[in-house]
Amino acid sequence: MLKRIFLLLVALSNYVFAESNKVKPEILWLQFDFPPYEIASGNDKNQGQIDRIRSLIIDRLPQYRHQKPTLVNQARMDRLMLQNNSCHMGMLKPKNPKPHLIYSKPHMTGTPHHIIASEKSKDRFYRNNEAISLRELLKEGELLLSVPSRSMGNVLNGIFSEYQQAISIRESSNVGVDFFTLIDKGRIDYTIEYPPSITRWNQNHPDNKLIAIPIQELSAYYPIGYAACSNSALGKKVIRDINHSFENLLQSTDYIKNYLLYLYPKNLHPQLQQQYENSVFIHYDFTRTPATNQPRHSLAK
Repeated sequence: MLKRIFLLLVALSNYVFAESNKVKPEILWLQFDFPPYEIASGNDKNQGQIDRIRSLIIDRLPQYRHQKPTLVNQARMDRLMLQNNSCHMGMLKPKNPKPHLIYSKPHMTGTPHHIIASEKSKDRFYRNNEAISLRELLKEGELLLSVPSRSMGNVLNGIFSEYQQAISIRESSNVGVDFFTLIDKGRIDYTIEYPPSITRWNQNHPDNKLIAIPIQELSAYYPIGYAACSNSALGKKVIRDINHSFENLLQSTDYIKNYLLYLYPKNLHPQLQQQYENSVFIHYDFTRTPATNQPRHSLAK
């Protein structure tokens, strides 16, 4: 008898849990394959920098159900516009944000975009080992540039609009790697991407390494990442909860560890520390949140 009662109670508790989970609002965390930030396949699946930060946020939002579909970039943007429960982590915020999106407070900053080219062709780019003017390269028109069909921030978007005829824009299912392969095969001369994106390529292709060359027009620019959700009643609530979670998270050991993951080049860490203070921390009131187990961390490692 006791055994039957016990089994009945277990079944009842499972039913109650399942029913309560059904009524929780669902968030679709839209992902796309963008190593080392978002990794959709292979041994490192879901272990990218943004993947891990997203997981830390999800752990702090138990009041929602969470799904993580992987899409190509354009489908991701379409879903954010059309589906009122869609969110994405690590988005750039344009100067004139689209009305269908709502953004969190900033949660990360990183190295600016660089020119990515074959190490074997560096003499075609470098002039006195200084940053290169992208405008000058495009004016000369001797080297073929191809870039992914996504926003790259206000500065680069403006340059791209000036030189549309000199740039090949491609949709890509595996952002970064597809373009690196084109460079390796000699079909294009260079692309533009964040420097950390070449770390895994160089590990896997030691005889065909890529280099990251600073862009002169971005010398004072550091990208700032936000969580973004569909501008709906649910999206606004999720963003409020995300902002609250960041206040408890940004100074934690786990967050800093994942923030530093794949951060490259290392010589930019001191500048990134200052940017992190000025662009991210300034938006939060940490006096309202519980003390972390460690004082404020330095990124300059």
